[in-house]
Amino acid sequence: MLLRTVSLAAAAFVSIQCGAQPQNSAKREAIRQLVEVSVSNQALWSAIVDPFVTAGRTANPSADPKVWGELDGRIKEVVMKSASAPGGPVYRTIARYDERFTEAEIQGLLRFFSSDLGRKFTREQGLLQSENDAQMEAFVTRLLPDMQKTISSFFKERGLRLP
Repeated sequence: MLLRTVSLAAAAFVSIQCGAQPQNSAKREAIRQLVEVSVSNQALWSAIVDPFVTAGRTANPSADPKVWGELDGRIKEVVMKSASAPGGPVYRTIARYDERFTEAEIQGLLRFFSSDLGRKFTREQGLLQSENDAQMEAFVTRLLPDMQKTISSFFKERGLRLP
């Protein structure tokens, strides 16, 4: 179960598509900073780290609590080193931002996401998306019987077979 959870979290983190790296190192660094401040990774980190920390605490109940913070940091180092390597998701994200935004636009986004409002937006973004996803799922679930009835009637009225 632990490996499945970690695999799913890692797959979500690594799902970013390929692209070429920007030649301008100042722009590349600005994009890296933008990605760092504009993406809320707390849920992802929790999905990757928490199962290991929980298993470690359970197996070692008398261990110094500082050990678990050290484990958290060590895991993050491994993930970020791999993610930032050529072909990794951070590397690829930088290329995608480079293709879509000018350096001036990157600087503007960086200023926004570094501001208090930008940090709040980043924190709230994941929660808003989760709430919207749950609402949409409930809506579609309620709507599905009516859609099926409408589609069935449409095909029947025209003498067509349902696909």
